[in-house]
Amino acid sequence: MARAFQVSHQLTSEDLLIEIADENSNPLDPHEVYYAFFGTKDYMPYRIGMKHNSPTRQSEGVYYANNKINSSFLKGDYYCEWVIKRTVDSPYEIIARQEFVVYSE
Repeated sequence: MARAFQVSHQLTSEDLLIEIADENSNPLDPHEVYYAFFGTKDYMPYRIGMKHNSPTRQSEGVYYANNKINSSFLKGDYYCEWVIKRTVDSPYEIIARQEFVVYSE
């Protein structure tokens, strides 16, 4: 089930959190980790805000989105896409897509 956030909500560790692990399920802090927000219109995705948002590191391998749901987010459906680069030489990987809804009062 998608999360729901009101415009002006400050995201915290209770909202859009990911856990990253290696192939042995050990927590992993990758070389790079970032996220971006997307909405869709007429089945075409569009980005909201910056392309590379830096998350807050909660603990080894655990990160969360720390943005504020501002007025750039109109009422509707969105997703947060998480991208990592495990090592300096590895390719970028999309590791998660977390869906959420924005509403206003």
